Amino acid sequence: MSLSESRAKLDDVVHSPLRFSILAALASVDSANYQTLKEALDVSYPLLSKHASVLEEAGYISVEKSFVGKRAQTVFQLTREGEAAFRKHLSALQEIANGLT
Repeated sequence: MSLSESRAKLDDVVHSPLRFSILAALASVDSANYQTLKEALDVSYPLLSKHASVLEEAGYISVEKSFVGKRAQTVFQLTREGEAAFRKHLSALQEIANGLT
């Protein structure tokens, strides 16, 4: 496969470093709450919210909002579509990293 063909397989939604990091984090756990992701990725609440919205609109993550007592809680989970997109993107990156073979 050529580098051009591999590059064409990159997913523009996943390609953002922060969205890629969110998907990578969620691929390693069943789910994660907002605070955990914010701290792990060292980003602001608005930035995490913006990128999570893009991933949710693409169907790559699910976002569940609830209350624990009087406190709002947001939990993120990778969907099947999100896992497939993440794995495909990761595979394309690996093909590109392999260079001219």
